Amino acid sequence: MGESSSKREPETRNTDKPMKELLEIRERLGFGLRSMYRSVLEEPLPADMVALLDQLGENDDNEESSLNSRPDSRG
Repeated sequence: MGESSSKREPETRNTDKPMKELLEIRERLGFGLRSMYRSVLEEPLPADMVALLDQLGENDDNEESSLNSRPDSRG
């Protein structure tokens, strides 16, 4: 019977906040994330990334042309 439960402070949980406040926090967080994502999409690609994509595109074109020049072995 020597429990000190009356002396402990109650735990605070997110469920103690009103639902409206939690929804507002969630909405602000979503808005911030969408805004940040939009700004990243609007940034230009670095020149070395563009060069790499061009090089990969050239490799794809070369592979396609070599596949098209092979004789068809199906029949």
